[in-house]
Amino acid sequence: MNRLVPTWLKFVSSTAVGLLTACSNTPPAPDWQTNAHGALNSYTSAYLVGNSAVAEFEFSRTRQEIASTGKLELVARAEAVRCAVRLASLVLDDCAGFAPLQADAAAPEQAYANYLRAKSALAPNQLALLPEQHRAIVASKDEGARVATLTTMTDPLARLVAAGVLFQQGLLPPAGV
Repeated sequence: MNRLVPTWLKFVSSTAVGLLTACSNTPPAPDWQTNAHGALNSYTSAYLVGNSAVAEFEFSRTRQEIASTGKLELVARAEAVRCAVRLASLVLDDCAGFAPLQADAAAPEQAYANYLRAKSALAPNQLALLPEQHRAIVASKDEGARVATLTTMTDPLARLVAAGVLFQQGLLPPAGV
């Protein structure tokens, strides 16, 4: 029996592998998306370490990259992230950058901004749009449950945001601090 693989089988195999590889590759993200994501991450890092000049520069860059798409809902999303980062640092404001974009924001960003501003109880349909860890905070009805929920949050920024929301509402117990 010939142990050599026929040439045609090699060709078919390599062509099949090439086609499968080509089909499995996703196109690279557009430059604006990569740049905006990097700038938003840089903003978050700079803001949380107290480097406000760098933070403002990076957020300005984020907005420029996103604004170049003409998609106001994406600008609103970035502003909601900005509001969350500020709240994580206990800057209690009214999310001024998000407010003029609220009408253009998608429903999840509107729900998240309402959660961050803690103006009133969220409607059930808005509660379902929050990230899971934040839904758990809203569902926590007593001090012990709130502290337990905070301590089980694995994302440190999400934990700080949730603590900021509770602090703003006057519901953050000393054990949660």
